[in-house]
Amino acid sequence: GVKFAVDRSTRLEGSPTLSRTIGVEAIRQEDGSLLARSISGETPVGRLSGNRAELTGVIEEVLDNGSLVIQGVTIARGILTESERDIQTGDFVEVEILIQKGGSLLAMGVELKDESALRDYPGSSPVDMQGILDRVDPDGTLIVNGIAITVGPLSQVKGSLVSGAGVSLEGLFAPDGSIMARELRIRGRRAALGGVQATIRGLVEEVIRNRSGNASAIVINGVAIHLETLTQVKSGLDTGTPVLARALIVDGKFVAREIEDLDTSMDPPKGGRFVINGSIDDIDLDDQGQPEILKLNGRDFVVSSMAITGEVPVVGSAVEIQGDIDGGVLLATNIESERDSTEKQGRIEFDVQGVITLIINDENGNVAEFVVDGNRLSLQMLTLLDRILERGMVVQVAGIVSEGQLLASRIKQIEELP
Repeated sequence: GVKFAVDRSTRLEGSPTLSRTIGVEAIRQEDGSLLARSISGETPVGRLSGNRAELTGVIEEVLDNGSLVIQGVTIARGILTESERDIQTGDFVEVEILIQKGGSLLAMGVELKDESALRDYPGSSPVDMQGILDRVDPDGTLIVNGIAITVGPLSQVKGSLVSGAGVSLEGLFAPDGSIMARELRIRGRRAALGGVQATIRGLVEEVIRNRSGNASAIVINGVAIHLETLTQVKSGLDTGTPVLARALIVDGKFVAREIEDLDTSMDPPKGGRFVINGSIDDIDLDDQGQPEILKLNGRDFVVSSMAITGEVPVVGSAVEIQGDIDGGVLLATNIESERDSTEKQGRIEFDVQGVITLIINDENGNVAEFVVDGNRLSLQMLTLLDRILERGMVVQVAGIVSEGQLLASRIKQIEELP
């Protein structure tokens, strides 16, 4: 029942929450109240819910409410934001950020950096976040949790960009305050208007009912098909009835959009069959490095030895899978790649080794292009490099060709040419 006041000098260790044990170090003020100097909770800061980012740069402005403006990005400070001393305009700092729901940024900690490091600062800071894809704008910009995400030629997008899908993002803050995606992976629940779609044919083996006696799922050849309020049922769902179910795969479960009786007068079913359309989330390989199990939105599909007759599928590629259902096992007998994959078709990669013979700077004095072995290479915001480029340096450069330009994705200094 003891009350403690907090101010900007109070240091936080952990995350104090209701009904959790905490430790408080405090001083008694002149008016008799207690001012907390430090508060330690059971949950470390690293486990706070939300998304994380780091932003390094020079403070351009300190607003009246205490918020910091760095590279055009406004970052709020709370009363428990940790900092070594009063922060001022012009300080070179590294800020640990919590990306809150709706896209607002809250500083968890502000650390002063040595100004001598400013010269080598690359001008971008890492972002690691998860959220929901709100929409894809006409210009290709992605809106995740209300935050605009730019996708460029060096960005790796794995999965189908469907509004409502869960995404994991690794990227960088650009100097203008925008976020550029380095890797964007679709995960979890897909939206009802897209994602992984399924058509299943077979005999109803069992009808599972809830406490009210209503059908909540049916079982076809060992595979449960779940029914929701919006499921359209055009069948009596009697045991032994051949049916056609059109469904979505949601977090590993088949959820039916429509179920109808199957006309078997001409061709009675010999077993369960399925057709799946969607993007591959993950692939398990066998001892020979060939696909053994495909994973689509939490569901496993076993790959038969004769299923792949054309291009070998990769993570993120869109496929149509046809196969048999046997005892609950989904056996893919035919796999075909679809052309609307989010993976970049015809992507041309290169690898160059040599001496940097020329450095080309932009109007701000930053390295924009460089020449290696007669090849003019373009430096991008997502380019990974281990040090500042200099003329005469021996490097190995990996990248892609985009619209006739050689875009460097990774630059590594090497001792000498092989």
